[in-house]
Amino acid sequence: MERGAVRHDSVRAAEWSIRGAAKVLGDVDVTRFTSSGDVSVGGRLRADRWDARGDLRLFGPVEVGGPWTGSGEVRAGATVHAGDLTFKGSVRIAQELTVDGTADLVGSLEVPSARVGVLRLTGAAQVPGEVASIQIALRLRETSRLGTLRGRRVEVRGRAPNPVEEALLKHVAVTVERIDAEEVVLEAVDVGFVHAERISLGRGAHVTTVEGTVVARHASATVGPESKSPPPYGLRR
Repeated sequence: MERGAVRHDSVRAAEWSIRGAAKVLGDVDVTRFTSSGDVSVGGRLRADRWDARGDLRLFGPVEVGGPWTGSGEVRAGATVHAGDLTFKGSVRIAQELTVDGTADLVGSLEVPSARVGVLRLTGAAQVPGEVASIQIALRLRETSRLGTLRGRRVEVRGRAPNPVEEALLKHVAVTVERIDAEEVVLEAVDVGFVHAERISLGRGAHVTTVEGTVVARHASATVGPESKSPPPYGLRR
């Protein structure tokens, strides 16, 4: 166990545990990694397991063969690959995210594209490219924008405005360009194109183009082109 502020050229060990601030100029290659505090790695990081609490700055590729759990903030400058990923906080990755098993995230995710066995996210997402997964469940509480979602079952639920927010014309904008799946469930989200065998449209869902069968539809859900104009003068905030 290392404590306080440490600095290494590189780290290679069966087990590395740090409580404090760690800066590694080169690579980290460990079997089990436990960190609590700020960690910066300039090179490649490899681990079988990683439990991380704190702010992480990772400049090289990240490869965690098994579970990666933690909380705080992740800023990764290259690809990230994990067996499973469970994280609470902010995750920003400059290149593709790959998770072989389950990614269970609470907070915000910003990544160009992702390939995940099962993706569960509560919070916010900015993913302009493709998310490919067997199952996708997104509960988006903040403004979010996604490109293409592909999976067997895709569920995207935005946050419907309460009566006060509706009166003030305030809402959380959640948009998706395209969804390809067997089953799709949408609520309070705006989607450009949906291709699925079964489609359920909940409150506030809007889809411009549908290919498939709409099996359930809330009275407030709409299908087809939608014209959006700015609010009248005097109602703008």
